[in-house]
Amino acid sequence: MTRIQRRGESIRTDSFRARSESLEERVLLAADCAAASQVQITGQFASSSKGSLDPCLPALDLPDQIHTLSSSQNQSLDALRAQYQLSGEGQTVAVIDSGIAFDHEALGGGYGSEYRVVGGWDFAEPRERTPYDDGPAGLHGTHVAGIIGSSDSAVPGVAPSVDFVALRIFDDRGHSRVDWLEAALQWVHDHQDSFENPITTVNLSIGFDAASSEQQLKQIEDELRALYEDDIFVAVAVGNHFSTNNPLALGYPSSSSSVVPVGSVNSSGEISSFSQRNERMLAAPGEAIRSTAPDHVGNRNGVADDFYTVSGTSMAAPYVAGASVLVREAMQKAGRTDIDQDMIAVHLRATADIVIDPATGIEIPVVNIERAIEALLGDAQPTTQPATTEVDQIAVDNPVTETEWGVVDFHQSLLSSGDHAIRVTASRTGTLTFIADDARVDFRVEDGATGQIVSRSRDGRADIQAVQGSTFVVRMELIRPTNLRIANLVVTSNGTMLVSGTSRNDEVRVDGDSLSINDVEYRLAATIGDLQIESSAGRDRLSVVSDGDVRIGISGVEASVRGRTISSQTFEEVKVRQGGQDIAAVATVSGTGGGDVVGVSSERAFLRGGRFQFTAAGFGTYQVDGSGGRRDRIRIEGTDGDDHLLSEGYSVQLKAATFDVVATGFQQAIVESGGGHDTAELIGSERDDIVYATPDDTRFTDFQKRVVLRGFDRVSMHGAGGADSVRLIGSESHDYFQFADEQFAFTGPGFDFSGESFESISVYGRSGVDRSSVYATERADRFDASSRSIYMENAVQYLALQQFEFNTLQTDRRGNDEIFITDSADDDLFSATDEFARMSGSDYEIIARGFARVVATSKYGGNDRATLFDSNGDDSLYSNSSHSLISGSGFHNDAIGFAQAVIRARRGNDLAMVDIGDSYEATGEANRLRVASSGKESMIIGFDRINAQVGDTANVDLHSIDFVFTELDESL
Repeated sequence: MTRIQRRGESIRTDSFRARSESLEERVLLAADCAAASQVQITGQFASSSKGSLDPCLPALDLPDQIHTLSSSQNQSLDALRAQYQLSGEGQTVAVIDSGIAFDHEALGGGYGSEYRVVGGWDFAEPRERTPYDDGPAGLHGTHVAGIIGSSDSAVPGVAPSVDFVALRIFDDRGHSRVDWLEAALQWVHDHQDSFENPITTVNLSIGFDAASSEQQLKQIEDELRALYEDDIFVAVAVGNHFSTNNPLALGYPSSSSSVVPVGSVNSSGEISSFSQRNERMLAAPGEAIRSTAPDHVGNRNGVADDFYTVSGTSMAAPYVAGASVLVREAMQKAGRTDIDQDMIAVHLRATADIVIDPATGIEIPVVNIERAIEALLGDAQPTTQPATTEVDQIAVDNPVTETEWGVVDFHQSLLSSGDHAIRVTASRTGTLTFIADDARVDFRVEDGATGQIVSRSRDGRADIQAVQGSTFVVRMELIRPTNLRIANLVVTSNGTMLVSGTSRNDEVRVDGDSLSINDVEYRLAATIGDLQIESSAGRDRLSVVSDGDVRIGISGVEASVRGRTISSQTFEEVKVRQGGQDIAAVATVSGTGGGDVVGVSSERAFLRGGRFQFTAAGFGTYQVDGSGGRRDRIRIEGTDGDDHLLSEGYSVQLKAATFDVVATGFQQAIVESGGGHDTAELIGSERDDIVYATPDDTRFTDFQKRVVLRGFDRVSMHGAGGADSVRLIGSESHDYFQFADEQFAFTGPGFDFSGESFESISVYGRSGVDRSSVYATERADRFDASSRSIYMENAVQYLALQQFEFNTLQTDRRGNDEIFITDSADDDLFSATDEFARMSGSDYEIIARGFARVVATSKYGGNDRATLFDSNGDDSLYSNSSHSLISGSGFHNDAIGFAQAVIRARRGNDLAMVDIGDSYEATGEANRLRVASSGKESMIIGFDRINAQVGDTANVDLHSIDFVFTELDESL
């Protein structure tokens, strides 16, 4: 565990926040001794002859055989994950640490939404932009992340498919500050639903020593409490400074009531000698743990595939963090909702191995992931054959001894060949069915009280009408072993059939005039109008072939089959297929109120939420409601026809070629194009909306909902309040961007984006020759332009263009709009009139039309040249050694720093004012003045009057006659 430690015995809180803190003695972090010496280390460090520990790590009494998560424990974890299909997929873990080497192959190999490290922030060195685990002190965060979720087959983490966010609060030297930690915790609260998979877990393998806890408690306890109330599991290492003087002391934040403290055990399950300990904590493996490491810690061969072995409670905390991910996933599979930190922690403690700590005498629970998962899902796994109830061996001698099965609603057993007599009591008044898999079985059903035969059957089935509590005996002779089912689940009254469930996992199917209950089939008479199906205990499934509209939700199902109304209650799995010819039939699917996952395509719509799963197929319209769940997600697949999508508020509507979708109440929607020419319209909310669009996909979020479009040819976007922004990325070919009247259009091969009412617009060209055309707004706009970027800004709007080769900028207003243009590093040309300005180089061109003020600057090198022209009116020029400025009615053109400048006056009564530096040469002839010095040259041509000043002393009046120029020559 790393800790943030005060350097003095006493220090004021404000001073503490402002300075860089050093790391505690830890059983991890420095990549080498040189790096370790840069931070304050208070413990005794020595090399270890056992294992592959770094020589800077503390000498620990380790076994010769190092225990790692890739040994026998991983084999059992692998089997557990495979058996119950658990991997951590669908969740994100925030690692608040030294960053993550996200290029590591076992951690996803990259950074961003398409990788496993989906995002994060560098609070220590924000200029670095990405939270990478840099040297020389980097390693800790990468090692922690690997324990949680390495996907390496030889050294896997606990939850190998989980996503990460990396929050870096240690700089390259290993220093940190409390306000960085506080900001990182707040970031998690603010961004918990900002990614495709929600942040469910935080790992904090850091902390303060016990003596300095009080001040830090006051500073970050609010943030920890907020995460607790967000139902986010926060695992915190307890520290590596166990002392018999204060044996139950915990540092902060592991002592906070809002987190789960984690200590370390060795490979034998004993509490590690260095681990602090307390009754509240969980324990997990923390000694000699092998996990992922940055390349600069490994072999430095440029390939991020290294692993490293280290020890500490820092290693135990991520093990518990990963365990919490799997337990949450298992709880969701088991149907539990409203899962929070306490529910997971209590379950981990209840299923843990208990170790008695010899130093303190307290009982400490050691996490047992296998037992925790088995307790949740062990009874829910399918068996290889339907569950049967044991039946005593039935004697074949006559008379046959009756076997008592008691009160039956549904029962099945595999009976041996021979004679049998089964006595049963009806559980309800209704149809009592006896059915054998072998259709050749002869049944004789007798009244249990009188012995009177009430039914005979020679086709393996007998149906009788029973009164609740009445007893029957069914006799049969079996030629071979046969499965016998007895069902008493159907009651018919006044044209309504009531179907009841059992305590087992039931399966009910309705198709036309056929009803099947646990493979016992019934034909529905024409007199039956309504069918009411009640679920009971177990995980029950309902399948319906409908010929009309249908409604599905956790409260039940409403459907229509051949004129009958079908209704049901609380089935965990529901499948409804449209079997009629009504192509306009509507399937309405409602969510569970929890975190639902929905998928819709031309073939079907399905919803998974908690312990419920609903499927509807073959309908013309799917109406899906997330029902207010905080993390509801929907994925929609379009058709190969021309589809159209509308997204507004919490509603997403897709009008596809063969079906329609209306989805409401979802926090995340992903819509995939299936081909064709697909279009989409995104309408923002009253909050701050953000749109990110590339030729491949478009992403919209307001930090409460998120819409992702993939493969759409044409997307229009509309801001609708708040500070809305859009970021557009071009293609590898030639693209074109237009902006006018606060609307934009961006087109290229395979994509067409348009939008309006965005306060911030950023557009990035890529390869190819990209062009732009920008019209200024009705406000006073300022443009800044260079060879690879264009920026426009006014009081309410911001526009940025990057990597566009040809740009045309235009304004229809005079007196307000201005543009500042800078050169490239090559030879550039600038020219300007009262209506037009142009800057160009070897691979770019900027054209500005109608600007009241144009300022062009040469500052990046090259032999740059400028040409300025007057207007039809009376203009004035001011020129000196660095720039030339010509202005008149409605225009103002300025060229600064150019190697060559030519200023031409052609019309009107024009005046030039020239400052001639001491080191310059000036020569003149009729209507022409040349001023030059060491690589700079200006030509002033055609002005009616030129006033020249040499240095600070001489003023010469130049007229368009020869003798005045001669006089000027003499003065120089």
